[in-house]
Amino acid sequence: MAPKNTTSQELRECLERLKNLEEENRQLRESSWTFGELAERLNVLLWQERRPEGMMRPEQRSCTVEFSAHTVSDKD
Repeated sequence: MAPKNTTSQELRECLERLKNLEEENRQLRESSWTFGELAERLNVLLWQERRPEGMMRPEQRSCTVEFSAHTVSDKD
């Protein structure tokens, strides 16, 4: 059986390792969020560069309603 002192030291090392891993996890999550935002901005910019002239951006399409110049009337 290991001396009590060794077990206490191992426990402290495990707790320190856990603390370091939790911090690393927090940083990775924050980085992934930032990377996702950057990727989305890049995607929008690339789409804007490549879109045909006069075509609307995706965000405009999702919140804009366009009406056709042709209307249906009783006379048609």
